[in-house]
Amino acid sequence: MTQYKRQASRFNAQVFCSYIGKYIFFMESKPLWDKDRQAACGTVYKLCSVLHCFLHPVHFILRFAFCFLCITSCILILACGSDPKEGDLNLTSEESIKDGWEQYKAGKYELAIQAFERVLNRKDENNISLLADANNGLGWAYMGFSGGNVPNQNYMARGLEKFHEAIKLDNTNADAWVGKACILIIRRNSQDELNEAINAIDSALKANSTYMYRHDYDSVADIYALKAQSYYYLGDLEKARSEVDKVLAIEKDNDAALAMKQLLAD
Repeated sequence: MTQYKRQASRFNAQVFCSYIGKYIFFMESKPLWDKDRQAACGTVYKLCSVLHCFLHPVHFILRFAFCFLCITSCILILACGSDPKEGDLNLTSEESIKDGWEQYKAGKYELAIQAFERVLNRKDENNISLLADANNGLGWAYMGFSGGNVPNQNYMARGLEKFHEAIKLDNTNADAWVGKACILIIRRNSQDELNEAINAIDSALKANSTYMYRHDYDSVADIYALKAQSYYYLGDLEKARSEVDKVLAIEKDNDAALAMKQLLAD
């Protein structure tokens, strides 16, 4: 009877560790988790896998001690990950916007999304420009998530949707127009989209420049370089050269323009 109980105990511990490991593996694969949390999940998953393989020769008290360790690790990962801190919830909309851009520039796109979403969740219809800029921030953050040699099209589509929402709320937000142009140029789904990107850049140049130059691009030269890129992909090389000349007249060492000039010379 005692042997049967020990075998049952061993089986339950093994099954428990197996399920914990599978759950942590699933949580590790969530796309919007930050890298530190994913790494922690990976460590616990490996631990659970090892325990699952080697539990049978271990004394039953130690088996349950290992199980307790797994439970504690899961709780710490789930509770101490990238969920919003209580202090963050007390930030004003202006502070949340600032926090969102800081997280974005640090490459912490999930935290940036959380900060911008806090502004939208307040639904402060008395400050449309803030709601517009929160949508704009979400557009850039989703575009950041889509990064890599092969951009994630789902995130790109979500980013474009957010830029459209920002422009609908406040069409003077120049940064939203630039973001829209960037996604359309990256996707290059059609010539119509590239022409739409050029129109978006023209709209950005006419809009409120207060929203520009907070991230990713530093001057109007970068905007003209983006336009040159659009014309290049359209096959209109003369207009591409004209835009490159505008860039180099403003900023002679602009990397994007110099690279484009080399392409046009080949």
